[in-house]
Amino acid sequence: MTSAIIVAAGEGKRMGSAIPKQFLKIGEHTILWHTVNGFVTSAIFEEIIIVLSKYYLDEGVELQKSFPHQNIILCQGGEQRFHSVKNALAKVAKNCQAVFIHDAVRPFFSTEFLQKCLTTWQKNGSAIPSIAINDSIRKIVGEKSIAQAREFFRSIQTPQVFDYKKLVAAYGQDYRTSYTDDASVYEQAGEQIFLVEGEVENIKITTPADLDWATFKLRKNLED
Repeated sequence: MTSAIIVAAGEGKRMGSAIPKQFLKIGEHTILWHTVNGFVTSAIFEEIIIVLSKYYLDEGVELQKSFPHQNIILCQGGEQRFHSVKNALAKVAKNCQAVFIHDAVRPFFSTEFLQKCLTTWQKNGSAIPSIAINDSIRKIVGEKSIAQAREFFRSIQTPQVFDYKKLVAAYGQDYRTSYTDDASVYEQAGEQIFLVEGEVENIKITTPADLDWATFKLRKNLED
């Protein structure tokens, strides 16, 4: 059994909007709707758990109505993303094998990409999408900066795919501020991380400029 957790409990402060960015609209639907739709149309998942702030659970109920033939489960988020994922894992079916964890504000991914992540998990036990860094990078050390070899670094995306039972065990650890994603939690528990090639367009919509690009991307998709 394959399950998906979509984390949509964040406040999205960098967007500077009155509502969390996952509830902003691109075209006729919210960003969250577009993300959920991508998972639903892939036909890979037996269940999709959506993690929401307690203030937006009603929006989750409306989202369920949009996908009446998909098993969509709502879950209340926690204090940090770590706690939100931990809450969601408690709602995953116990016979789950692979669990995908995805940022709600990454709506532009393909079914082929999801399948590639699943295949990598089947082979290696985890799948963490990443893409090469094209810009030059520098490390800040005090008041100085030091050039770094970008070929030794990758930019990490979601969905990240794990063995369900091992991920539950990993989330039995205490929370640390160093946990920047689920892969860092999994790795801290002694599990191995395997990278898979990500998709360049699978951006995380964080700023108004990202939203402008996403709107343009959706219009282009509709025209094609």
